[in-house]
Amino acid sequence: MDFDDAIIKEKRSLWKCFIDKLKSDHIFINTFFVIDNMNPKSIKIFLFLANIDFYLLINSMVFNEDSISQLYHIKNKNNFIGFINRSVNRFIYTVFATSIYNYISKFFFIKEKKFIKLLLRHKSSHMQLYQELYLFTIKLKNRYKGLIIICMIINIFSWYYISCFNNVYRYTKREWLLSSFCFIIVNMIFHLLTIFFGTILRYISFKFDSEKLYKISNLFSGF
Repeated sequence: MDFDDAIIKEKRSLWKCFIDKLKSDHIFINTFFVIDNMNPKSIKIFLFLANIDFYLLINSMVFNEDSISQLYHIKNKNNFIGFINRSVNRFIYTVFATSIYNYISKFFFIKEKKFIKLLLRHKSSHMQLYQELYLFTIKLKNRYKGLIIICMIINIFSWYYISCFNNVYRYTKREWLLSSFCFIIVNMIFHLLTIFFGTILRYISFKFDSEKLYKISNLFSGF
């Protein structure tokens, strides 16, 4: 909504707004704790697992020669600081690529408000409403099929690439697996914090009647 509309219609508390935003935008919470009338939980879980698989794939693809050589020579003399230094660049590349992947995957889902608009638009004509609902159902099924096919193709390629990677570079297995799951956890925490700060900015913008802060808060929805 525009700021002028939002400041009038927004009646939720800061906490309620944060919880609602968390349910709709945080991938882990939305997948396992939110019942969605439009998107089945099985599809959301499938996409969540594909997301983890994509993390594992991208992390293995961005290992450079220096990191692999360093891991080969240090063997058991590894330490936490060294792990962080080697992982920073890979983390940036992995999160960037996964963010693009998540953004594209959202186009396969249809929001409930679009379905409600369809009902309201054709509520006066039952015959036309039935026809539109039939076409809407087919469109929804085709999107899910397309999503599943694309994810399966990525999974097959991921399984092949990661298998080859770990067989060739034996000393990277532990680092690859540990860094991949660290990336996943850190990114989820980062996403939670962006939602939190975005909600605070939105709440403050209403309190001080600041449209600029409201626009800045909306930017946090893009993370």
